[in-house]
Amino acid sequence: MKILRFSFLFFLLFLCGCLQLGKRSPAEKEELLRTELGKWQKFRATGIIEVNYHQYSFRKDFLLQKEDDRIRIDIMDGGIFGLQPSPFLSVYLDSCLIVKTSGQPAQIMDIKQLELELPYLHYLRSLSVLWEERDEFIRYQKVVKDDLTFTCNSEMQIINISSLRGFQVSFNYRQEISEIILAENKKTLATLKFDQIGYHNIEVVPLLLPIMEEGS
Repeated sequence: MKILRFSFLFFLLFLCGCLQLGKRSPAEKEELLRTELGKWQKFRATGIIEVNYHQYSFRKDFLLQKEDDRIRIDIMDGGIFGLQPSPFLSVYLDSCLIVKTSGQPAQIMDIKQLELELPYLHYLRSLSVLWEERDEFIRYQKVVKDDLTFTCNSEMQIINISSLRGFQVSFNYRQEISEIILAENKKTLATLKFDQIGYHNIEVVPLLLPIMEEGS
């Protein structure tokens, strides 16, 4: 009986020790947060996007690139037997938003006008707000900004961004990001499933616009 009691107490002490070893200091969490936010500054990712939004419903390859404030996503058509895929939809965001669909003229919107209609767009371009509020984020693993709530896990990886208006972005990880789910009022609109992601030698190429003839 004494041996069983001793074994039980030893197990509890061992478990408590493991929990203490797994607990990170605020300084360690800050460094983790710095690393994780840095990954969202520049990256190049490929994978599969599944969209189900109004009349749009498709499953296609994507190439997503971000370099500081510049973001570009190309959604590919497979081509014959999947060879030489070409974008059927490209979106580029910098000082303006450019949307180009295959066989259609590009649509352009000034970023200032766009931010009036989508006031939280700047959070997509930069997550520096989380670094500015890092003390609160590290302590509670949650930050509320405007009507957005940012939540992270114990590894200081962003796992959810939700809005009071019903929009939600969820992030799933293996070691790196593996999936992003966009939803509105709990209905999934799009899912990005990542195959590969890299963080070096990133250069986002702007979408080229057709040259307008003078007077046209």
